Amino acid sequence: MKLKHHFYTLFASLLMVSAAIGQTNTTIINGNNAFAFELFKKLYSNDKNVFFSPYSIRSALAMTYAGAEKETKNQMSKVLHFDLNNTTTAQEFLDFNNKIKELNKETSLKISIANALWKKDEPKYPFKKDYLQFTKKYYDAAIYPLPPKAKPINDWVSNKTYKRIPSIISDRDITPLTRLILTNAIYFKGEWQEKFRTENTKKAPFHKTKDKTIDVDMMSQSAYVDYFENETTQAIKMPYEGGSLAMTIVLPKENSSLTTLSKDINTDFIANSRFSNTKVQIFVPKFTFSWGKELKEVIKGIGMQDAFNDNADFSGMTKGKILEIDKVIHKAFVAVNEEGTEAAAATAVIMRMMTSAMPRPEKKIIFKADRPFLVLISERTTGNILFMGTVENPNLK
Repeated sequence: MKLKHHFYTLFASLLMVSAAIGQTNTTIINGNNAFAFELFKKLYSNDKNVFFSPYSIRSALAMTYAGAEKETKNQMSKVLHFDLNNTTTAQEFLDFNNKIKELNKETSLKISIANALWKKDEPKYPFKKDYLQFTKKYYDAAIYPLPPKAKPINDWVSNKTYKRIPSIISDRDITPLTRLILTNAIYFKGEWQEKFRTENTKKAPFHKTKDKTIDVDMMSQSAYVDYFENETTQAIKMPYEGGSLAMTIVLPKENSSLTTLSKDINTDFIANSRFSNTKVQIFVPKFTFSWGKELKEVIKGIGMQDAFNDNADFSGMTKGKILEIDKVIHKAFVAVNEEGTEAAAATAVIMRMMTSAMPRPEKKIIFKADRPFLVLISERTTGNILFMGTVENPNLK
């Protein structure tokens, strides 16, 4: 039976990958948001915090997709919502990432983005120059030799995420069969357009369930924000300085629940909900936590099967069908306080050799996030989701 080499796609990402995107091709945005909600429904847990970056996961897998062929490519295209034309998909990422870099011109934001390939050539199956040149051209991927230990790669991820993701893989993940690790790192730190005053932060109850309540640090302020409400849900968009990005908090009303919301929410919520600039009394808890999960089975469950077994065809990277994905590991970090938001995420895709318009309301609007809620970090004009997750317990670290 043929052997397939381990192949890692690592990427670290952070909260602000979207801002200056006004004229970006909407294909990447629609695909990213569709993938975000499909993955969220698989990751949601009604008793734990969840936080991940759909854009980072797609970014890393996009570099993997550039080497996929035939049915493997078809399945990846459907699950990740990529164009079957590699160049079209890659050009969309290039345009989007270039505009992300423009956000550094907004002094209130701190953003960095980087890609790298860590490769070890098999003598009989060297990596194709066309593939390496393609990832360099469209993803600006630097090429490094694959290290025998995890430290250089973990140091790279830690550095690019400002130590928020200190490590992504262990030494045991790099085996004699490992041939390639792709890394993508994005970092964001932004301040609220309307900051919360620290003196207004008070201890307050947070109702995890109807029967369990905990005390949290609850921030509060009165501000004009984009606001939406229907029979079961309230939502606000809190912009960061510069106005390009915003955090959307979706709060189920007491007659609903986050469990119900997680089943119903989809891209239509972003596209069709009619937010209106409204003065709102806002109560939002501070929260800081890390999250991580091995995503292989989740992604297989969505429909990307062949990439993980002996049917995998990544012959666009090397001659012959010798590579398959072994693991997809994702880690993330988010911190929300009176000043603003900081977040980071990292993912490792490991491949191995085969072994075979609402009117402004006149009444006082209160938005009190004192029960589990959904968080989205997105670009305001397009609605492109960079990060999303749930806060079931603001006190978890």
